[in-house]
Amino acid sequence: MDSENEQQQQPQEQQENSNANEQNLSPEEQAKIKAEKKKAKKAAKKAAEAAEKAALEQANKQAENQEVIVETDEEKAKKEAEEKAQKEAEEKAKKEAEEKAQKEAEEKAQKEAEEKAKKEAEEKAQKEAEEKAKKEAEEKAQKEAEEKAKKEAEEKAQKEAEEKAKTEAEEKAQKEAEEKAKKEAEEKAQKEAEEKAKKEAEEKAQKEAEEKAKKEAEEKAKKEAEEKAKKEAEEKAKKEAEEKAQKEAEEKAKKEAEEKAQKEAEEKAKKEAEEKAKKEAETKLALTKTTVEAKPEPKLVSAPAPKSELFFSPVNPSFPTKKVKMVVLGNAFIGKTALCNRIFKNRYTEQTKNTVGADAFQLEFSSNNMNVSLTMFDTAGMEQYQAMSTQHVRQADYCLVCYAVDDERSIASVKTWVEFVQKNNATCKMVLVGNKADVEGKDESALEELKMKFTKVVKCSAKTGENVAEVLKIDWATVTEHVKELVQQPKGGCC
Repeated sequence: MDSENEQQQQPQEQQENSNANEQNLSPEEQAKIKAEKKKAKKAAKKAAEAAEKAALEQANKQAENQEVIVETDEEKAKKEAEEKAQKEAEEKAKKEAEEKAQKEAEEKAQKEAEEKAKKEAEEKAQKEAEEKAKKEAEEKAQKEAEEKAKKEAEEKAQKEAEEKAKTEAEEKAQKEAEEKAKKEAEEKAQKEAEEKAKKEAEEKAQKEAEEKAKKEAEEKAKKEAEEKAKKEAEEKAKKEAEEKAQKEAEEKAKKEAEEKAQKEAEEKAKKEAEEKAKKEAETKLALTKTTVEAKPEPKLVSAPAPKSELFFSPVNPSFPTKKVKMVVLGNAFIGKTALCNRIFKNRYTEQTKNTVGADAFQLEFSSNNMNVSLTMFDTAGMEQYQAMSTQHVRQADYCLVCYAVDDERSIASVKTWVEFVQKNNATCKMVLVGNKADVEGKDESALEELKMKFTKVVKCSAKTGENVAEVLKIDWATVTEHVKELVQQPKGGCC
């Protein structure tokens, strides 16, 4: 019993010592120790259950190995006493094993907790000591840096003050020198300006006197030249009028006979050309014929100079002559032929049939101190004759792109004709001509962007003759005279 009491007292003393030690620890460390104790109790309980299970298995095994014998009451009682004693011994052993396991677990947990707490306390103390040393070092370094910065700032301020004083002195000296130089320069400039003004006034007076004398002499010479030119012009006009009247009288009879014969020849040629074109369209060979000889020959209309009131001047033998080729393009039935007749014959005829192939007009006149030999080709607007139009455009110096102001389709086609010219002759100049200006027109807004591609834009009426004179008011001197050969296309080709 004494030994049992001593054994019970020892855990109590250890428990009290443990509690005393725990009170010296922080709340966090105490919580950790409690957790460790709880964990140790759980482990001891688990070990006791394992020991009990092992003892039970051993008892069962011993019972199985005993032989079955008929027991007497005395043996039975003895056996029960032994079993009871064995059971009490097992329970006592079990209890002692549980207490021992629990005690060892608690001691182990307490020892680990104390070691851990001690280690953490040492680390904490070491960390605080390091932080303190670090803080003191930083404060020292900061103090030294502040003293150094203060010293440098004082030295810098002193240096800046010295430099400022030096700069101010230099600036003052420079300013005085500049003011002196400026004053001297102003005085010099003023003196030079006075001398220059005096000299210019003298030169101006002299120049005005010379110009006045020169102007009077020029006016006198001009007046004399004008009077002389006027007299010569009157004599020349009188002579030309007499010659013209005589010539017109002689040519009138000749012209009527020629026009009659020409008209019959034209009608015959047109009829033959139409039959030929129809035949070619039926056999689908119209677009494959590429040689000039296989196409309808253009009819040459040799027109006398139109009436002087239109715009042409007669040829002057003393002027140089420039040959110019012009092609008239546009849709069918917009009055291209009527426009040509108005330009070359100064007359208008209602035409019911469209042009077949191309008609050629020739005229010679003078303009801007040169003679112009103009050949104009009136082309057909129908698609089957486009191959011939291509050949003429390739040789042209100028193209008149025509439309009728009352024909929306011809207005829309202007873009196509412009592209046609640019494709076949990129250097050819173009004039945009809006015919039938005597009737109400349609919307021409689609032409605004295209107008920049033309050297000239004219609206006229072949019927009334309104503004027709403007069509050929061209600076002929800018036309580059050149000769172009017809391009022989490969057989089976097109334009």
